[in-house]
Amino acid sequence: GHPIAARAIVESRLAKKVVSLSQAGLRGAALACLNNAQRQTPAISDQAITQLRQIVEKLQEGQFVKPANKEGWSQMGVTLIEAGKFKESVYCFQKAIELDANYETAWFNLGLAFSKSNEFENALLIFDRLLAIKPDSFHGWHLKGVTLGNLQKQDEAIACYDRALKLKPDLAEAWFNKSLALGRLHKHDESMSCCD
Repeated sequence: GHPIAARAIVESRLAKKVVSLSQAGLRGAALACLNNAQRQTPAISDQAITQLRQIVEKLQEGQFVKPANKEGWSQMGVTLIEAGKFKESVYCFQKAIELDANYETAWFNLGLAFSKSNEFENALLIFDRLLAIKPDSFHGWHLKGVTLGNLQKQDEAIACYDRALKLKPDLAEAWFNKSLALGRLHKHDESMSCCD
């Protein structure tokens, strides 16, 4: 691709991340992200770095900016997951769900936050709630399978991967995780057939 277009994409992603970190009260992480970006290829323009640094400097560490809508709450939750702040991310996803009880993205990110903090039973409850609302969510079925696998329930996990693959046959992650689950059950021939 064109170098200017590549830089514009990188700068846009950086801006989204830095602003999200700042608004989530993680000023130090936002500044570290900017410092890392200065050494990145393609190079970030000095103007973009300066503008983002000005945004970050307006907020104090720990100062939280309340998002305006469900998407904002969900994005802040994702930012907090990426920063390893799983408990804080749960609050954000719950706020997004309060605004829209059918918001699929917030439901599966809430389940993911519980999974990342090793609260697999809570994650399973969330994925079940998501699938009650949206039974055709291939992400929901896949993540429920991953959660069941983490709970050593391989047969149930495989059934979930099969549901995800029925909805989206080219979902590589589901094929991979199904192969792992079959391997854990010592069904090696079936496991290998997932990789064809």
